[in-house]
Parts: sequence; C-alpha cells; structure tokens
Amino acid sequence: MSKARSALAVALALLLALPAAAQDLDALNAQAIAAYGAGDVETALSLTEDAVAAPPDVAEANPTAYLLALNNLTFLVMGQADAPRADDLSARAVAFGEGREIDDPGVLGTAFLQRAQVLARSDAGPAPEMLRRMMQVTRDTPAHGFAASAAGDLAFDLERYVEMLGYFREMVAVTGVWTSAHGIDAFYDRQLALESEGDIAAVAALIDTRILLVETAQPQLAEDFAHSALWTKFYMHYEAENFGEAADALTLWAGVGTMTGDERESLTEIAANILERTRRGEHSERSAVQLGYAELAVALARIVNPANDPRIGVALRERADAESRLGLYARAAATLQEALAYPEGGRAAMGERTLLLEDLANNAWQIGAYDQSRALYEQAEASYNADLAAGMAPFAPFDRSVLATNRAKLALETGDIEAAAALRGEADALLGEARATGLGEAQNLRQQVEIAEIDAYLAAATGRDGVAATLRWVDLVRRGYPDVHADRAQKLHNAADQLMVLGRSDIALDLLAEAQVIAAQALPPTAPLAAEIAFRQAVDAVMRGDRDAARTFAARTVAAYRAPENRDELGANRWTFDIYAWLLLDRDDPPPEDIDAALAAVQWTQVNRAAEAVDQMNARLMIDDPAQAVAIRARQDVVEALTRSRSALTTAYARGEDPAPHLERQAALSDALSRIEAALADAGLALTGQAPITPLTVADIQALLTPGEVLVTFLLPGLKPDAVPGLGPSSNKVIAIARDEVRIAPIAEAGRGSLLARIAAFRCEMAVSDGACGVTTGSATVRGAMLSLDENAEPATPAFDWSVAYGLYADLFGGVQDVLNGADHLIIAPPGDLLNLPFSALVRAPGPHDLASAPWLVREHAISVLPSIPALSTLRAPHEDQTEGFLGIGDPIVGADAAIDCAEVGLGLLRGGQSPNGTVLGFDAGGLRLADPQALRAYARLPDTRCELEAMQEAFGGGDLILGPAATETMLKRLDLEGALARYGVVAFATHGLISGEAGTIAPGLLLTPPNAPGVTDDGLLTSAEIATLDLNARLVILSACNTAAGENPGQEGLSGLAGSFFHAGARALMVTHWSVFSDASARVGSGIATRIASRPDLSNAEALRETVLDMLDGAQTDFERHPAYWAPFAIIGG
Repeated sequence: MSKARSALAVALALLLALPAAAQDLDALNAQAIAAYGAGDVETALSLTEDAVAAPPDVAEANPTAYLLALNNLTFLVMGQADAPRADDLSARAVAFGEGREIDDPGVLGTAFLQRAQVLARSDAGPAPEMLRRMMQVTRDTPAHGFAASAAGDLAFDLERYVEMLGYFREMVAVTGVWTSAHGIDAFYDRQLALESEGDIAAVAALIDTRILLVETAQPQLAEDFAHSALWTKFYMHYEAENFGEAADALTLWAGVGTMTGDERESLTEIAANILERTRRGEHSERSAVQLGYAELAVALARIVNPANDPRIGVALRERADAESRLGLYARAAATLQEALAYPEGGRAAMGERTLLLEDLANNAWQIGAYDQSRALYEQAEASYNADLAAGMAPFAPFDRSVLATNRAKLALETGDIEAAAALRGEADALLGEARATGLGEAQNLRQQVEIAEIDAYLAAATGRDGVAATLRWVDLVRRGYPDVHADRAQKLHNAADQLMVLGRSDIALDLLAEAQVIAAQALPPTAPLAAEIAFRQAVDAVMRGDRDAARTFAARTVAAYRAPENRDELGANRWTFDIYAWLLLDRDDPPPEDIDAALAAVQWTQVNRAAEAVDQMNARLMIDDPAQAVAIRARQDVVEALTRSRSALTTAYARGEDPAPHLERQAALSDALSRIEAALADAGLALTGQAPITPLTVADIQALLTPGEVLVTFLLPGLKPDAVPGLGPSSNKVIAIARDEVRIAPIAEAGRGSLLARIAAFRCEMAVSDGACGVTTGSATVRGAMLSLDENAEPATPAFDWSVAYGLYADLFGGVQDVLNGADHLIIAPPGDLLNLPFSALVRAPGPHDLASAPWLVREHAISVLPSIPALSTLRAPHEDQTEGFLGIGDPIVGADAAIDCAEVGLGLLRGGQSPNGTVLGFDAGGLRLADPQALRAYARLPDTRCELEAMQEAFGGGDLILGPAATETMLKRLDLEGALARYGVVAFATHGLISGEAGTIAPGLLLTPPNAPGVTDDGLLTSAEIATLDLNARLVILSACNTAAGENPGQEGLSGLAGSFFHAGARALMVTHWSVFSDASARVGSGIATRIASRPDLSNAEALRETVLDMLDGAQTDFERHPAYWAPFAIIGG
C-alpha cells in the first residue's frame, strides 16, 4: 500500500469521530481501523466487509457509521487494485451519503473524494465535480483543510493545475501549513515538461504553487524565491504576448526582492519599446491597443521611471482608452483622473492635459453625465488655448476632426441641434484638411462613418430625410469595416435603432439580422452586443404581434445577461428579464414550464447590488475569511482575464488577425468562472451579491410553504398599453403561490413609474420625518434628531388618505384576493423598488374608515417580506436551533451627553438617523473605506435606546446588554470570535442606521461607539460587509434604527443592503423599520415581540409582530397611536 494511502487511512482514523448510536457498526469500524493501523490488512478487510453487509435497518439507524464502513471498504479495495469493485463501492457510497442525513461532513466528504480517485483511474471527466462536492460539504468543518489538501493532490494527478492551485491556496488559508503529499520537486519537474509543450496557463499555476509552498514551508526563503519565480512567469507571459498577465506578474515581482542591474537594463529596454508603441501624439497614430498591453505599459512605467514621470500618465491614458472601448466607463474615469496628476507634476508635453480632459469628457458623455461632460470639454478648451498661447503647435487636422465629432455627439444628446450642426461642419472640414496631407484611406473612412452618423441624427431632428441619411451611414459602415468585425455589427445595430424610430422597421430588421450574423461570428454568445441585438429583435417582434419570435429572441437575451461574466450588469439589464417573463405569462393558461421560466426571470431581477458595495464586501470577506478569500480572488482574476480577452479580441479584429484563439480562450474562461461561482454559491454568498442565485421553481416554493402560507411576487415591465399590439390594459402582473395553487393576475396600474409615485405618496401619509416628504420642524428636519412635541398637548394626528391605501391594495392584491382569503401568513417578495412599501398599512376595503377598526392588511395576515425569492430556500434550510437568550447592543456614545428617564418617554419622541452635512468616510486602508470617528460623533445621542433594550431584556426574563462605551465593534467582534454571538436566539441593535449613500457611505451600516482612531477592525461603523462575516444563529435580529429597511441607495431599492448580510451571517429573520420611528413605539414593539417569543417559542416572528401591532391598535388611547405612522414602519424580513 502506498505511503499516500497509508496517510489517508491514518487521517481517517484520527479525523472522523465515531457516532454513539448503533454500537455494532461503530465497533466494527473501530476494530477495522485499529487492525489496519497495526498493519493487519486482511483482518481490517474482513471486519469492514461485515460492517458493509449489515442489514438495511441497521444501516438506516446509523447512516454515518454505515457510510464510514463503505468508505473504508472502498479504500481497502482500491489498495488491492480491484478497479471494478472499487467503482461499484465508491458509487454506492456517494449515492448512500447523498440520500441521508450524514452528521459528520468528513465522512461524506471522503465518499466524494474516493469516488473522484476511482474515476481518475478510468473516466476522469466527472472527477472534478466530485472534488467540488467534497469541498462543498467540508468547508467550515474540521475536515476542511484535509479535504483541500486531498483535492489539490488529485487535481495535480488529473492535470488540472489551475484548480489545483486554488485548492492548495484554500488548504494554506485554513491550516496555515503545507500538508500536500507532493513536494516542490514534483511541481518543478511537471513545470519543465509543460514549458516544452507551451502550456502557459498550467506553467503559471505551477509557478504560483511553488511560490505558495515556499512561503508556507520555508518563509525565510520566500522573498528571494518569489523574486526569481515571478521573473520567470513575467517573461513567459511577455514572450507569449499575454500582456495583462505579464503586468500582474511584474507588479508582484516589483514588490519582492531587490532589482538587479541586469533586470533593470532588461526592463528599461522593454519599457522603452512598449511606451513608444502606446504613446499617441495624434489620433491618426492611434492603434487599438489591447487592455493587457496598456496595463503592462503602466506597470513598466511605474517600475523603471521616477514616481512623478509624465510617461506614467501617458500609459495610464492608453489604459483608460482600452477600458472605455470595453464600456468600462467608471473604471476608465478613475484611470484618467489618476493620469491627470502626472502631466502637472511631471511637466509633460504641452497638449497632454488637454487630451486627458477630452477623454474624460467623452467618457462622461458615454454614461449620460452630460453636464459633467460639457464642463470637462470647457476645461479642455481652456487648456488647449493656454498651450497654444504658450507656443504649442495646433493639433493635427485629423485629431481636431475627431474631437469635434465627439462634441457634436454630446450636443445631439443634449438637444443642441445648432451646435451639433456647426461642430459636424467643423469635423468635416478638418477631415478634408487631413486627407490633403496624406491621411490613410482606412482612417478616412472610419471618420466619415462617425460624421455620417451625426448626419443621420441631424436629418431626423430637423425634419429632413432621415432614412436616406441613415442609409448613407450604413453604406459607409459597410465600406469602412471588414465583413466580420465587432464594430461593424455595433454600427449596424445603432443604425437599425434609428430606422426603427423613423418607422422603417422593414429595413431595420434586415440590418439587425445582418448584425446578428456578424456578432455570432465575431463575438462570444454572451457578449453584451449579441444580447442587445437579440433584445432589439424581440422588441420588434412584440410590435409586430409575433409573440413566438419575441419569446425566442428574449430567451437568447436573458441567457447572455445571466452568464457569470455579465452578472455585475444585471441591475442595468433588469427590464429585459421583465419583458421575457411577461412574454411567457401574457397568454391564456401558460404551461408550467413557462411559468417556472418566468418566475426564474423575476428572481434574476432581484439580484441588484451596487458595484462599489460589492467591492467593499469582497475586501472585507478576504480579510476576515481566508478560505472565502481564495474563491473571491479567483473570481476577480478570471473576470479580469475575461475583460482582457475581450479587449484582445477587439484588437485582433482591428488588425485583421485571426480571432479564433481569443474566442476559444473566452469560452474556457467563462467555464472557469462558472465553476468558481458555484463554489461561491456553495459558501452561501448568493444573498450578499457575491455569487449567482439558484432560482426556485413553483414546486420548490410550494414544498417550502406550510399550510396557510401564500407567497406573492410582482412582475412590472410597465409597457404602455397603447404602444404594444394586443397588450390589453396592463403588462404588470401579480403572482400568488399557495401550497396547492398558482394564480397569475393583471395589475391595473400599467406604468411602473406611476406605481412607484403612488407608493412614494402613500409613504408620505405616514413617514412624517422622511426628508423626501419635505416635512420640517423648527430649524431642522424632524429626521436627524430625537425631538419632542409639546409635552402638554396630544401630538397632532396626520391625515390619512384611505383611497391611496385601498387603491394600492386593490391594484397589487385584488387579482389574487381569493387565494389570500384564509391565509394566515403572507410572504411578499417584491421587486427591489417596492421593498420600501409598508404592506401592513394597506387597507382591504374602500374608505373612509375609523383608524381603530380599519381593515388594515395586518389585521388579516401576518406579513413577512423577502429581499428575493431564493432567500426563502436559504432561510428555511434545516438547522439545529440550540440558541436561547437575548443580546441587546445600543446607546452608542455619540453627540452630546444625554440622560433620560425611561418612565417619561411618551408619545412624540422621534428617532432619526440623518447625519450632519458631509461624509462619514475619511480613511482608506488597503482598499477598505473606513469611517471617520469624529464625523460619527456628530450624530445625535439616542439615550432612549437604552430604555428600549432594557424593556426587551425584562420581557425575556434576562439577557445581556452592551450599552454606551461598551457598544463597540471591538466588543461585538470579540464575542463573535469567542463563538458567543451564535448562542443568542434574539439579537437587537438599537442605534442609528445609515443608508447607503447617506453621508458618503458606500454600503449601509449601524453606528456604534467610535474609537479614538479608526482601524480595519473598528472604525465605529458596522457595515453590511462586516455583518456578513459574523457568525450568528439567531431566529430574529431586531434592527431598531432609522431606515434599516433601506437599500443600497437612498430613495431607491430597499432591504438589499443589511438583510442579505445578516442572512449570510446566519440570522433567519430581521425586524426592520421603514422610516424614523417614535421611540415609545419602538420600545413597545420590541418588548411585545420579545414577550411573545419568550413565552411561545414556536410562534413565528411575523405573527409575533402582528399580535404586538394589534395589541397596540386595540389598546390605543389616542388616534395618534392608531395612525400607521406610529405602528406601520416595523416589518419582518425573512423566515
């Protein structure tokens, strides 16, 4: 038996704790392992055979012990080289383990591992999937490190070196040591063999593996070793023209060891060559430099030149140009802003600053920031004139023609037709000058295309023959670009759009078909342009009344946008999913498979996280969870590689090179990204926006519902009835799913925007402190401080518009009213922009009503809200609830000292969360934006939160409170590290809540007592990213703070911020607030829920809130207490 197998057996014996039940199986397993450990393989085999032969009832009584026996027998049979029996046994083990509750993840993980080992000897294809499933069940368990080591070893044997590196990185992240059976010589020998074969990706992975091994096992040698190995990696990529990867390796190389004279000489020579090729003195000299090449230019410029050298700015400008051509406008803007510092500090050649400002202006125009674009163009003009006055020669005519074209397009977008026409004439005249001085024909034609595009839009805007002008534009496109070229497809698509607007869909359809053929040849199927073309065809089919064709094209569109490489843009493409779902449902009796497909599309629209918030979440997870950091970093690397590959493909077309290698690479990278995202999903990161969702079918949802529950969601494409043939009164729909029924009904309100306006007006009936409603008190808005009304007078009762409350109910729920009748629990999973609707305050009948007896929706149903439908599966997954007790955190030390008599807290005390003017962010720590403690201290003190938490503590009959100076991030994270947070059944935060974007914040957060100086672990603001890294097991987290139902942006979508993070941390439900709450109401709701949960643990959170609210309504002494402004902000989110 090999040494590696012996090590595995010992690991099994030491690692896997034997269960206590079914002692016969346990005894046989223990005796077999002991015999094997003593070298008696024959006895071990006999005992294991006996265990595996146990009757089915014995196996079912102790499935973990039986699976261990199957694993042990598989292991022993593999040692005898009995391949057929090993194949049978390993397959049996996996099937048995997957079908039962195995209480030791290591035992189930070993079944997957041994199945992978058996497959590796015969049919290696499914083996990697077995490794993935092993890691899925062993992550965050004692078997995690062992599993990662074994997976890395087998991936090496399977020659899957990139995956091998990922597993070894995970192994080191978990264990901190090198436990692989392979040593550095094995990796080096394989590296040399693969170098001769030219397998660059494999060689790079093996180099990185060797670096990881030395860093882990011999850290004293790590710096010198990495310096040498990374130099090899850089040169390998450089010679293979993998410029982006070369830039990455070079940047890492520069950070370790000391540069030798020979290395500096070599780099200086390479840098001179690359910077010469990337420097662009005139637009006529510009080439389509791929992103990776520009990144290498930047890396080289930084390494071989002084810190403020203008050549760094030149390289950065080239990188920004490549980013812009990929549509990465935000990224390009940041690069250009960085580049602006170099010409000033380094005294660059005159004109360079002008070009940078022109690029920034053009970038702003591309994303619709027209005012910013106009201002930047004015700065560029001033810079250019100053340089001319200082003696600079004018830009070349072609350069100026391009600049005039860009400005003409901005003028068109902003409706300044006169300016656009003048700039168009200027561009044409300058192009004529350029031709007279020997401009190349290709550049001449491309610039004529741009001018013809302006002509087409000008003709349409001024009442001239826009169709003829557009067709001239199309003719120039066909002459100016090769037959198979991505830019040709894009221009034809744009022209087709214009012809649609002009009413010539017959010509437009032909152009779209032509563009689609080109895109299919020139681009991968997931390219955004391919999706845009398909969606335009879908829209045209809808307008022609051809719903079957529209469904086909729309399905192609959503398949592309759903791809992992496009997931970050899901929010921007949400409407395409809405249209696809509507097409599937807008007919009599849609088949079940179409309902499921439409429901899946609805669920994809619920994935929407701000990119910057996701970046901060990534940075925080990578600091706090090294194992997850491996997968997150891998995803970032593959996404960047895909971006570079798309750029290289564009460059290949521009230069007339074969695109096939780039298309093949994109397909391989897309597959790799899918595998990485599966691992992220396995880690439970879907709800935080870091991983893809798994949509639920109708059957999935019905299986998760209990009797008396109904799930409701909404589809809101918002199409105009008079613009779409055969539409009917509205495209918007409500979907209600009960355990035995599915009902789809129209929503009377046809427009999404008008529906949102009605919801905003409805909120203003109640959210008396909401800044959007324009309410003020004295010199300050009510929101932002705890204010008291006149203590001698009953607070005034705001008016309430019953027609608004009933109208929304009738529109949203009227079509499924009969499904809701008799339902105890209403679970609502609305689109993101409806998450801020306080559903409990809707009324089920027209008014007027008395506030005390009104048919509020909360009187009929316990209500809970889901941030997304897939959250239902996560929150209702089986779990072992061993938590009890209460923890309250609040009354942070901010603002002026304040004391309060809890017995005196009465009606009218309003709590808010608005900060003073300015931003609370002030520090950057390794990619993390930290809060400024001084800015946090400017918030108002909330002394009443102490009263609220004490009331909850009393309701629970005890518990722990962290108040005042102790209410810090440091204290909370210390409890988390000790495992104490996971022991509380209910956790309450009573403090200020910050909305994403409020006071400059990137993501939502909860304010705690700020430290004297900010640090990565404590800056006084507990962000959603930090919350996601906590370990909770609470049935309920109470967020008694202002606007904790808010989302990533003020006034936009709610709940996506804090809820997903708390769910990922392990909470199963939240209680949140929709607007600034009255302090006594908050105390009554919190203590009411606590009392009911403490006395009736089986009561649902939603029912506990419902009963509490009804008690408040029925026991109210004033209309002020009966008004929904007082009781309706509270909502249960989750299970």
